[in-house]
Amino acid sequence: MGCRFIFNTNADPLALYNWAITEASTYNVNYSGTQSDGSFSFNFMGGTFNGKYSVIGKKIEIYISKKPIIVPCGLIEAFLKKHIT
Repeated sequence: MGCRFIFNTNADPLALYNWAITEASTYNVNYSGTQSDGSFSFNFMGGTFNGKYSVIGKKIEIYISKKPIIVPCGLIEAFLKKHIT
């Protein structure tokens, strides 16, 4: 079962995108996309994470389609919220 998150942000979209690209590179995330939308996958904690994102104005939607069962959606949401909002 996937996790869907929608965040409102006051961050500059380009700055947030550049931060995400830097983080993706640092953590060996397979990434494909633009500032507006894209997809990603990576291995962490012995499992695979797959997801996609879209940005419309100041709203960011992230959908995690695959994750290890032992990682709760709430943990992912807390991490993302800390960095996005």
